[in-house]
Amino acid sequence: MLENKILEHKLNSDDTDLIVKQFTSIITKAAHKAIGKTILYPENIPIPWWSNECRNGIKNYKKVLNRYRKQKQSHTTLI
Repeated sequence: MLENKILEHKLNSDDTDLIVKQFTSIITKAAHKAIGKTILYPENIPIPWWSNECRNGIKNYKKVLNRYRKQKQSHTTLI
């Protein structure tokens, strides 16, 4: 139906806006699929030597440090 209107040049401004929006959407989707997106400045730059051992070590360090700080605060409030 819309194709017939296009061929017969019987479009009003609302139809034209709709066609332009649909066309733009189709082109944009195709571009995203074909080209993809690149991040110029990634927040987390991967470090080749970082491993799960490093992550677990930092996690354990923070856990122990927080436990120490809580114990230190509880001892100073008792005095």
